[in-house]
Amino acid sequence: MKSLVFIVALCLALTTPLAALLAAAPRPSGPVLVIVPPWQNAGDIIRAAGGLEIGPETAPFAALGQSDDPGFAQRLMAAGSWSVVDGTQIAQFCGAL
Repeated sequence: MKSLVFIVALCLALTTPLAALLAAAPRPSGPVLVIVPPWQNAGDIIRAAGGLEIGPETAPFAALGQSDDPGFAQRLMAAGSWSVVDGTQIAQFCGAL
């Protein structure tokens, strides 16, 4: 029983920061994390929405993008992204800012 409690506590400790990060609404300007379906290319979606792909790295389901246009997040969603969240902390971590 103690091991089950430990596993649950460990899972919560590891996933809570990620959940908080992914819940952050995108800012009107600044980097955003664009999460896309596996059959889409994140860079193509970012460019179709009028933004620039930033950062030294991309992931299979996500990329960092940026545009100064306040409607960028809505255009990303219309272009096929699954989710758009604030990417400031991730961009700093990845060395893109």
